[in-house]
Amino acid sequence: MLQVFKALADPTRLRLLALLTHGELSVQDITTALDMGQSRISRHLKILFQAELISQQKQGTWSYYRLHVGQELFARIWPLLREKFDHDPLYREDASNLVRLLESRRQQSREFFDQHARRWDELSSNLLPTSDYLTELRRRIGSPTSLLEIGVGTGALLQELAGDISRLIGIDQSAAMLEEARSRLEKAGIRHADLRLGDMENLLLGDIQVDTIVLNMVLHHAEQPLLVLKKMVQALRPGGMLVIADYLEHKHDWVRQALADVWLGFTTDTLLAWLDEVGLQQLEAEVTAQDSKKQSVVLVSGVRPETTVETKGEE
Repeated sequence: MLQVFKALADPTRLRLLALLTHGELSVQDITTALDMGQSRISRHLKILFQAELISQQKQGTWSYYRLHVGQELFARIWPLLREKFDHDPLYREDASNLVRLLESRRQQSREFFDQHARRWDELSSNLLPTSDYLTELRRRIGSPTSLLEIGVGTGALLQELAGDISRLIGIDQSAAMLEEARSRLEKAGIRHADLRLGDMENLLLGDIQVDTIVLNMVLHHAEQPLLVLKKMVQALRPGGMLVIADYLEHKHDWVRQALADVWLGFTTDTLLAWLDEVGLQQLEAEVTAQDSKKQSVVLVSGVRPETTVETKGEE
């Protein structure tokens, strides 16, 4: 009990907690948003972590932190803190700084993909080749009536799936990528794909409801993957399936610059925990065979229940 009160008895640590209400953040994100030195931020994060008020995940040389409201005393105090965070000008300014930071990152990402769209398939496959996973991905997708692909890229997957699915929607943040996808699909005689420009972290999906949503090698580009998945569930019809294929967690830090990756892949446990947290059921996972020369891929899927299930961890 005393450890919790000690952790909360500091204005800087309260600002850290307020910032983490917006999602999982790296130390670099936090230091920039709060305009504080890394050693100071790291010291306060350590105290919060030891009090079990936040959790930590390491990715290469980076560490990511998120709120952990499971501690009983903290769970009782948390609603009062949230109310303070929502109305205090200082916390709102910190939040605005974070929004500007993340939007700047997204703009840099868009510019990167616009620049490399014509060579993207070659670039990504040569720099970090993956073991074969597409056969299993197609099996998991099956033959739904409607499908939404987030991060459609150059349209390679949509082209393969188009013959079996009557309603296809593809969304990508890069206009240049969409042009590549549109050209590919037109050359293949595919006319029923609806390609749209959009950022997966700020999607306005309206009343879209589809049978299947696919994120194929795209989630590791998201600043806040869990928030993306929460949005995706809203676009799934009851009984619909979300399918993710992504890099198994690795240690190749260089991909952050070379391929504009934010995350160094994911563990199976992390992805399954996120799908569970957003309310999906019938969870399944598989990892492609290990290959010393190729990056392994993890595939996970989950089904939206027929009856509404409240997202876990929502406050």
